[in-house]
Parts: sequence; C-alpha cells; structure tokens
Amino acid sequence: MEITYDITAEDYIAFNLDYMRNNRTSKRNILKARLQGAVLILAAGGICGYLLNAYSPVLIAIFVAAAVLYALMIPRTITKKVTNNVRKTLQQSGSIACGQKSLVLEDGRFRLKGAGEDSLYDYAKVQKVVEDAAHFYIYTGQMEALIVPFTAFADAAARAAFLADFKARVQAAGGAVQE
Repeated sequence: MEITYDITAEDYIAFNLDYMRNNRTSKRNILKARLQGAVLILAAGGICGYLLNAYSPVLIAIFVAAAVLYALMIPRTITKKVTNNVRKTLQQSGSIACGQKSLVLEDGRFRLKGAGEDSLYDYAKVQKVVEDAAHFYIYTGQMEALIVPFTAFADAAARAAFLADFKARVQAAGGAVQE
C-alpha cells in the first residue's frame, strides 16, 4: 500500500502543538510557568505595598488581576512561540522538509520518501499512533513522528482502512499501537 501527500509547514506546526499539549512533561512545564509567574507577580505586589506602605484593595486587585491574566495568557504566548520557531526552522532548512511525500507499507518495514527524504522504518519500532483532528502521527521515537495528513486519503473509509492495515502490520511485528 502506498499513499502520497503534501506536507506543509502547517502540518509540522500541528504536530509540535499536539506534542506540546499532550506530552506530560510539556504540560507540567506550562503549569509551572503559570504558577511561578503568578506567584512572582503577587510577590511583587506585596513588596510594592510594603515599600510604599500603602496596602489598599485597589493595589491588591491590580496585582491579583495581573497574576490571573498572566496565568491565562502564558499558554497562548507559548503556542505563538512554538508556531514561530517551527516556521523559522523550516525557513532556515530551505523548506526541504515540506513537499510531496510517499509512505509505502512494505513487508516488515515502511518507507517514507520524497521532499529530500528516503527513510526506512521497522514496524516493530513504532511506539504509538496518535490521531488529531487532521493527522496521524506515527511515533518511531519518543519525540520523532511521521506526519500523515488526512488529506492523503480520499475519504474516511480509506483513512480507516489505512490505519487498520498499518496497525495490523505493527502488531504482527511486535510494535506498539497504543493511542
């Protein structure tokens, strides 16, 4: 079985954002950033109130509002930073990663070729297959995945057939297909 599709910068961005939102370490780091920033803002408010000897409900409200705003906005800021970093990385690489690719399911292994790449992977090395709203991510390492956009398939039935065939091959080879 062979599927051919185009990989764009948006596909790489979607993968990185999905990883950021679902990886346990990334989620923990974002939570720590939210909490640490809010605590620092509240501490600064306390210090200002102490130094000015002017604790007031208005001053407290301002610093509490700033801390809440920070905690709410930091995930958006991180998302924007990830998006910009992926775009910059792809631009610096000359967009060799983007373009038309083919994923070929062979006996015992699968091949990704096109857009400056020709790589072979053993089915047994697959760690998991993750699906988001528009892609399959075939993880061949902890942070390495092949991106297969749903645009590669004619319809939902073709997509389901591909996934079932791929998972059967991975299980037969002793790989993992947890989602």
